[in-house]
Amino acid sequence: MIYKNGIPVGGFTRTLTIAMVVTVSIALFSCQPKERESRGMQTATVDTAAIMSAIDSLRSNYQSAVNSGNFKKLEMLVTSDHMGIQPGSADWDSMRANYRGAFPPNAKLQINPMETKVLSHNWAYEIGTGTLTYPTKDSDKSKSLSDTYMVLLKKTKDGWKVHREVSSSYIKGKESM
Repeated sequence: MIYKNGIPVGGFTRTLTIAMVVTVSIALFSCQPKERESRGMQTATVDTAAIMSAIDSLRSNYQSAVNSGNFKKLEMLVTSDHMGIQPGSADWDSMRANYRGAFPPNAKLQINPMETKVLSHNWAYEIGTGTLTYPTKDSDKSKSLSDTYMVLLKKTKDGWKVHREVSSSYIKGKESM
């Protein structure tokens, strides 16, 4: 299911998800500063430590916004043309069928970054895993769903924001497909 600003706008197949990941990967690697250097162009020094700190703050604020149910704050953490693709497994589809929007009420999100790379002054990406835990409608029990994600981060005039997000229900080492 694809979401734009937290609202579902249609379903996509696993093939489209893979195609999006490949496209984003190609775009990310084409932004590498080394290409400019190899053409003899001078590049400004990128303050990687400052950018990584800003991305850590963005991730923390994103997780906090979901966990507090503050979707107005969440909207401020993504670009105005943000696009996200959530996992397409039966469990994720069931959650979306029971709740409107990207996250159910009282959901708790745990984000675990595995790799964060600064590509330039204005672009970075992150790959990691996440676990969304939410109370089920029909019982007092909670359900947890895990995913692997890749986000493309963009620096805007208002700071770093999530620009594109692709998630998969496949977790390395787990049979969740």
